[in-house]
Amino acid sequence: MSIRRTSTLSLMAMGAVGVSAFTASNAGVKNGCFWNVDGLGSFNTQWSIAEFTTSTLSSVQDELSASSYTVEAGNSPLARRFDITNIGISSDNALTLTVPGGQSTGPISSAQITTAYSDILFGSVRTVAMVSGAAGTTHGFTFYANDNQEVDFAFLSSDPSVVHLTNEQVNSTSPFSTYTVSAPSDATSAYHEYRLDWTADATRFYIDGALVHTITENVPSQQGFWLWNSWSNGNAWAQGPPATNSVLKIKSIDAYFNRTSIVPSGSCLSSSSNNNAAAAASSTSTTPTYTPAPTATNTKLCPKYDGTVYTATNGDLFQIACGTDFAGGDFKMVWVNSMGACIEACSSTDGCVDVSMSGTACYMKNKLKNALKNSGVNGAKKISA
Repeated sequence: MSIRRTSTLSLMAMGAVGVSAFTASNAGVKNGCFWNVDGLGSFNTQWSIAEFTTSTLSSVQDELSASSYTVEAGNSPLARRFDITNIGISSDNALTLTVPGGQSTGPISSAQITTAYSDILFGSVRTVAMVSGAAGTTHGFTFYANDNQEVDFAFLSSDPSVVHLTNEQVNSTSPFSTYTVSAPSDATSAYHEYRLDWTADATRFYIDGALVHTITENVPSQQGFWLWNSWSNGNAWAQGPPATNSVLKIKSIDAYFNRTSIVPSGSCLSSSSNNNAAAAASSTSTTPTYTPAPTATNTKLCPKYDGTVYTATNGDLFQIACGTDFAGGDFKMVWVNSMGACIEACSSTDGCVDVSMSGTACYMKNKLKNALKNSGVNGAKKISA
């Protein structure tokens, strides 16, 4: 896979399979430290993936991560699990996200990739994809910070004739903002461009370069990450699981982001890699004496107990980091009702070294990659065992 930090998107010449006369959106134009996107403004980060190949798939770890964790069933009939083995490359050099057919018990093996960072605040992302015609899965091109800060560009393979566009409710009293528009008639047999623009005032959805809908309600205001997935859990939304393999094919991605950890420097753009390295180094430094945090799992720990240490039932120590997302290393997700319960879940899970909690979703991590500020996420890192 080739990722180029350039101002243009080079779409591969497509073979006989999946030919479609779609019109791609205009590429952003590099201007100094930024990329200008028509009608939106400027963004400090850009990357393109124009070709997926087996030999270069590992080269995208700085931009993309393959998910490997379980989402418990909750109120759905079945749990789902994102497995790296379901991510592949097709004969026409598209990334494939597969939900294997014939599964009847959970967790349902699914597939997902995400950006390797969760400090995105506004962006324009264009995904050229072909959706599955095998009923029983959901495909999503999504921005996500938490359950109340989420934008979905989604297909249901049970009815690929429509696309579902959603800004999730920012609170329980806000209006619903889910809409449907017609999908391309050949969405399951040809590639098309699906573009999501997110700015402070609205989310805008494009198909093949044409604006199809704008949502001004429930616009996210917190930083988060982008994801692409294909999954099933047997609920009324996703239906399924699919009887046969359900394959989402992604031909290319062209992304423009504002990342909050990117700052101007003498070399024009400098990521927070040095800061992140320092944060990672500090996480392994000698532990000083900390103020203890309450250990009752129903106690609200953030923001009051930021920087204090939680002692888990088994004696493991975790330093609380309110407003911090420990990005990378996801390997399991559970639903919990408090930060303390999230920490206890990590403490009792082999390999878990830190957690990030968003809403009631507790993401367990097996490594500390980046510590990023995010007001919608609270974290905790293990400092002794």
